[in-house]
Amino acid sequence: MKKIISVCIVLIMLLALALPVLAQQPRVVDNAGLLTEAEVQSLTEDLDALSTQWSMDFVIVTTDDLEGKTATAYADDFFDYNGYGVGEDHSGILLLVSMADRDWAISTCGEAIDTFSDYDQEVIMDAVLPYLSEGEYYAAFSEFAAQCGEISEQNVDDGSFPFFTYLIVALVIGFIVALIATGVMKGKLKSVRAQVAANNYMKQGSLQVTESRDIFLYRNVIRTAKPKETSTTHTSSSGRTHGGSSGKF
Repeated sequence: MKKIISVCIVLIMLLALALPVLAQQPRVVDNAGLLTEAEVQSLTEDLDALSTQWSMDFVIVTTDDLEGKTATAYADDFFDYNGYGVGEDHSGILLLVSMADRDWAISTCGEAIDTFSDYDQEVIMDAVLPYLSEGEYYAAFSEFAAQCGEISEQNVDDGSFPFFTYLIVALVIGFIVALIATGVMKGKLKSVRAQVAANNYMKQGSLQVTESRDIFLYRNVIRTAKPKETSTTHTSSSGRTHGGSSGKF
């Protein structure tokens, strides 16, 4: 009995120690007070769903003070020093909006650097900036979440086979089946021998060529794959590698 009690006490202590580690930082940090509580809750649910689906953090932060830093440095440091990022490479993307001088910045880390290229970030902000400029902050952040979801769908490899892989496999299987079938049919035609010329298959005098012309049947086309969009990276004050972009609204 004493052993059971001791084991239970140890388990409780381990759980207590694990709780701080398992605690999730809020994915919407509205220090500038741009959102209502209901809006924060709605956005948090959207970002939580994205984070669960794609195994990376999706974070929105607002502030009135960059603390003497650039918007990029503030975004990087907020991400790094507040424990954001999923996995050993701390994968995630953070959108910062500063009301001090109407700055915005995106910070990416880990797998998010490749998922959200420089071009992808332009696409995101092209959709978000009109709302930011009009002061429609909830709409802007909702659009950010929606764009992140769409781009993740396009760029993240979920491990499934693409359509063309299935097509190639089907063609190979079909070829093998056809090869076996023709082999069986060929085996049954033991009395048939291949002929070197076509004379034995033609009725004498039946072929008369009255007109001839050249017809173009084929062409060779060489296609080069479009290069993957790149991400410009830099090192934050914590020593981590980040991608990102910034601007005004």
